[in-house]
Amino acid sequence: MRRIKKSQTPNVLTIYAATNCNDSWDTFKKNNAIDASEIKKKIFEEQGYICAYCETDLSIENVFEHQRRVEHFNSKSAWRVGQVQPNLHLDWNNVIGVCIGGTDKDSRERYVMPDNKSCDSYKEHLETNCHHSKLWTGKVVSPLETVLCSQMFQYCMASGELSVNKIYANSVAFQFNDYATSAELLDNTLISFNLNCERLNLARKEVHYMYERIKTEFRKNQDVNKFKFKVRRWADDSKIKNFQTTRDILIRNCKVAQKILADID
Repeated sequence: MRRIKKSQTPNVLTIYAATNCNDSWDTFKKNNAIDASEIKKKIFEEQGYICAYCETDLSIENVFEHQRRVEHFNSKSAWRVGQVQPNLHLDWNNVIGVCIGGTDKDSRERYVMPDNKSCDSYKEHLETNCHHSKLWTGKVVSPLETVLCSQMFQYCMASGELSVNKIYANSVAFQFNDYATSAELLDNTLISFNLNCERLNLARKEVHYMYERIKTEFRKNQDVNKFKFKVRRWADDSKIKNFQTTRDILIRNCKVAQKILADID
């Protein structure tokens, strides 16, 4: 997971919510199709077209529109008319962009379900079938948490799994945390979004293999400039890439790559 920096200037959703504070998300979409499309586009643009939970690529050129969907971090069905605001349906800070979590036909045919659902699809599975609360603040890390960063995670090159860097994680404090430590909160986040399912582990390993191929090519041809160019393009987080956290960890663990990226010449 990566931190999402959501804009706080008025937009079509916040304006609508201010004057229709008891409306539902479905009503907003039904009566304001153009605005709903605009806000969905804005959500994904601010995230760099990366899933807020698993970091898969959701760019316009690589996936269909239905493979990008708006997720309510705290489930909108947990809110009822007349409850204290904000309305979870229309709260700008409660809506994020996610993938379809392995529910596509190809994934269902290739992987065991629901073991390989992830992100909001797995969260919904926990709510529906395992009776988990629909209010997730403090139980998992929100992508909007300001201290969230890749240093909190470790990557296993053998399995493709993410784990929590407990020393670093416990050196910072999250705004919302129902657990004794930050590491426990992050552990439960990985579990609740099923971010270490086989499907995602294999996808992260593909990114890892891509990096290893860049290094192997350099060992063969010793072309330093080409190696620098490829590493910078592969790792540059000025434009967020798929599985950016994994990329950050791999670079952090490679002294040569760190030197290249720090070299301004």
